[in-house]
Amino acid sequence: MSQEQPPSLSKSTQQSSDALKADLYQTVDVEVKVLHKSPLKETLFQGNCTKCKTDVIVADHTNSAKLVLWEVIIDKVDSVKSYRFNNCKIRIFDDHKYINTNEFTKITEIEDIKNVNLLSPQIQENMIPAKCMGVEVKKGSSCIL
Repeated sequence: MSQEQPPSLSKSTQQSSDALKADLYQTVDVEVKVLHKSPLKETLFQGNCTKCKTDVIVADHTNSAKLVLWEVIIDKVDSVKSYRFNNCKIRIFDDHKYINTNEFTKITEIEDIKNVNLLSPQIQENMIPAKCMGVEVKKGSSCIL
């Protein structure tokens, strides 16, 4: 049984807002920051085998998106880090587009993306407003010889 060759990489990395405008099943490459990674792995049954997946919320300076991690890729991604995801596919579920990894997806950690758009609806759904109730400041001095 010959192994299927990976599809060709897309020509350039897209911003998350452009990736979500892409046609269904189109291959995209994105550079994004992982803002939230679900600690739970969801087990799905496909035919005679089971597969695990985890949803993450990713963002860049333009928008945020749901990105689905499958199988061994799940443990290669951490919250609050930035990555380039090559060879992802655009999918849709319940009229919401998302970015889907697959067996050909390549993940590379990149320099931290600092200016993330925190105003998108997906991010707002996961934010909990809070107020600082107080700060304790301690001062100490030491002499090192």
